[in-house]
Amino acid sequence: MAKCKAKRKYEDVHRNFLEEWEDALFFIERNRKALCLLCSTMISHFKASNLQRHFSTLHANIVKELPKGTKLHKQTLSTLKSQVKRQS
Repeated sequence: MAKCKAKRKYEDVHRNFLEEWEDALFFIERNRKALCLLCSTMISHFKASNLQRHFSTLHANIVKELPKGTKLHKQTLSTLKSQVKRQS
C-alpha cells in the first residue's frame, strides 16, 4: 500500500502580504492577517483573489469616489491607516 501524503499547512505555502494591496484595495497587514481599512474586516489568507473579491463586492463605489492615484485617494488611505494605528 502507498503511504498517504501529509496535507500542506497554510504556513508552508509562504504567502506574503504585498504592499501594492494597500494602495489598490485599502488593505494592510495586521497580526499576520489582511485588515480592510474601510470596514475593519479581517481576511485570514493573503490571496489576491480573496482581497479583490472582498473589495469589489463590498466597496465597489470606492473606485468611483476615490480613483487610484488621486490626491483624495492618498489622503483617505493615510487617514484610515493613522486611525488604525491609534486604535492599537
